[in-house]
Amino acid sequence: MVELTKKFDNYSPNHSQNIYSEETLVVQNRFKSVENDGELLNCLADFKTDNQKNHYGRASFKHFEELFWKTREIIAEDLTNDAAEEPASQRGKKIFTADDINAGMVESILYCGTPKTENGNLENAAESTLTKYFGDKRLNRARIRKISAEKTADRFDLITLNFFIFSKDKKYESEEYEANNIRYAEFIESTNKILDKCSMGQLYAANPYENFLLMCLKSDAPLPTFTEVWEKSFE
Repeated sequence: MVELTKKFDNYSPNHSQNIYSEETLVVQNRFKSVENDGELLNCLADFKTDNQKNHYGRASFKHFEELFWKTREIIAEDLTNDAAEEPASQRGKKIFTADDINAGMVESILYCGTPKTENGNLENAAESTLTKYFGDKRLNRARIRKISAEKTADRFDLITLNFFIFSKDKKYESEEYEANNIRYAEFIESTNKILDKCSMGQLYAANPYENFLLMCLKSDAPLPTFTEVWEKSFE
């Protein structure tokens, strides 16, 4: 083992192109086919990076990008629809696209009722009564920018964005569709697929934050419930 460690220390970062595009499960399966020390070192070299940066979260970042883009598309569509309802004399921009939606705008939708500081930032999470149960699970603009910079996201980032997408999906608004039960079940199925691909483990209802999102999905208005609970937690 000591000899292998010394050899690995002398390896240069592999900068494999595949590791940046493959799912985490695919990368894991590569290790299962390793037959000797040389192949093991080659696989490990894919994870050896300059400046000790961690690229193991590549799969999570890939899914974050996809979910974040969909989130921005939804917000852009809502803004476009709102603009169309305004009197012609008051209309500004008529058509919005996902490219027009930045991290701050996503934050303002997710936490529309959360108090803000004089600088326009969300009130410190420590002031919320939910912090002792959730920690700081808020997907605010600072968190989004950090994810973009570090190229990795955690399970709560992915779950939150997927929750937003499902809460805004208009197909669940039909009474004939048995909206809440079907939305709830399909959210769980969709989220578990994403988490499995990232080797993060499936939704865990015993986790307070994940349980909170599941409860919101059971309500008649998932997103308003989410935002109002956050708002009340600062009172």
